[in-house]
Amino acid sequence: MADYPKVRRKDREATEVEFYKTMLAQTASCAISMVDANGNPYVNTNFFLYDDAEDIFYFHTAGNGYTRSILEHNNNVCISVSKIGRLYPAKKPVDFGTEYYSVTIFGNVTVVEDDAAILNFFTRFLRKYFSHISPAEYGPVDIRDAKRATVYKVAISNWTAKVHEVDKDYPGAVYYHDVNKQA
Repeated sequence: MADYPKVRRKDREATEVEFYKTMLAQTASCAISMVDANGNPYVNTNFFLYDDAEDIFYFHTAGNGYTRSILEHNNNVCISVSKIGRLYPAKKPVDFGTEYYSVTIFGNVTVVEDDAAILNFFTRFLRKYFSHISPAEYGPVDIRDAKRATVYKVAISNWTAKVHEVDKDYPGAVYYHDVNKQA
């Protein structure tokens, strides 16, 4: 069994499985870290699906490309899923901070080859990200189209999670989108 990193700030560690599952259900994107054959790090930012019943993480990329070539060489991944809360000031600039919610997943990737599983992935993907569009508007997923992509399944080996919030009435706490209107 691998010796995975531990959360240093125990006061911010979230150990409840429900937090982990809620974050994965309610967050849109993730960063998938991997290492290529030359030892170079690479991050793929992507949409994803989490299967709560199986505790399996899924994502997809182009059928062939850099991500697939890396994962064929080394199937270990570290995935970060996070959300930002409010920014908050302090007396010293080094103590300014942000509320955050994060999950880090460690696992091993395999390529999904089964046609039914690939179709199931894309059906669920459309339901998660495009639930505002009726399936009647785009029709069923065709396996020939779906196989232009590579669908990956991540067997989760370990996870850690962190939460940091300040009081609701914390003086000066604001959301980034309210402060930086030009962004």
